[in-house]
Amino acid sequence: MSRMNIREFAKLCDVSPSTVSRALGRPWEKSELSRALYDRIRGKAAEVGFRPNFHAKAMLGRQSGCIGFIAGYKMSFAVGTLLEGISSVLTPLGKNLSIYPCRNQRDLEAEAFDTQLYSGVDAIIYLPCNRYDADHIRGQLDRHSQLPPVITLYSGSEIAAFHQLRFRDYELGSRAALRQLAEGSSRFGIIDTIITTLSNRETARGYRETLLLHGVPAEEICEVLLYTPGHEKNLAPLAGADGLLCSYLITLPGCLPALSKLCKAEAINVDALCSTETQSLFQWLLPAATGENGSRQPFRTLQLHIRDLFDIGVRSAEFARKLIDNPGSAPYTEYLDVVSDSYENAIDADIFR
Repeated sequence: MSRMNIREFAKLCDVSPSTVSRALGRPWEKSELSRALYDRIRGKAAEVGFRPNFHAKAMLGRQSGCIGFIAGYKMSFAVGTLLEGISSVLTPLGKNLSIYPCRNQRDLEAEAFDTQLYSGVDAIIYLPCNRYDADHIRGQLDRHSQLPPVITLYSGSEIAAFHQLRFRDYELGSRAALRQLAEGSSRFGIIDTIITTLSNRETARGYRETLLLHGVPAEEICEVLLYTPGHEKNLAPLAGADGLLCSYLITLPGCLPALSKLCKAEAINVDALCSTETQSLFQWLLPAATGENGSRQPFRTLQLHIRDLFDIGVRSAEFARKLIDNPGSAPYTEYLDVVSDSYENAIDADIFR
């Protein structure tokens, strides 16, 4: 790897140091450079192994004091709570957070990694979308000879070099299946959304495979995808279900009227995934989820598997700190816990009031 400084590299490219800084530290649209010049400087940097900021500071034993945050999918209100948790750890330490939202777009996600790495962040906290493969990210990583720690949050990642901070998703689905079997359920359904994560898919897999291992016929396990709220007509295959796994709690209000027509809502045992924030939103939305006679349609039993997004943010920032202080750590996984609250005879549960 080249040990030249930015002035020497700028001279090699026959440009000013500020031009090098704009080319290597910003996406092209914000660099105020022509595409040809932008690509020429980046190509030369890759050719000679020039790496500003991160590598120079690493050789001197210093840190940049900045942590990157890349959100693969659209940033919702819940991500704000996650960022609050991260900031609660970093701010007292005098560290900054560089946020890059990608809005489900592959090109933006690839650009985010390239920009964060060239900017010299000490670590990256990554919230993947997981609707697609990771080849576009691998292509950017290949351009950098060294990487800071990258921590993927609860939805997981296909890239082996990344550290993982995630839930025991498969076991969570398995426990839900065993609970519903113990309650006497015999026909099962899985409600998911088209925008799903590896975490949700693993939970559904644990649920489905546990049911099959306990003798439930495959035709008695139905999975439906909701594209957006208002597509509850897709629930028709769930007719007669008395056990249900729902990947997002807030989809239930819109599903209640349809489920009431398809089967006895008060006979269904439900396990739903949520965060503390989505639980509050569910309670706010619930009055809209009424039956034809205007009454609410509760379930026989309801178990919520609740994730605390603020705590996830705290854990991810602490995980990043640990990896920054121990450079070269082999990729590994730390697991997060969920709090499972059961509501027997859910009509009496506070969440339905």
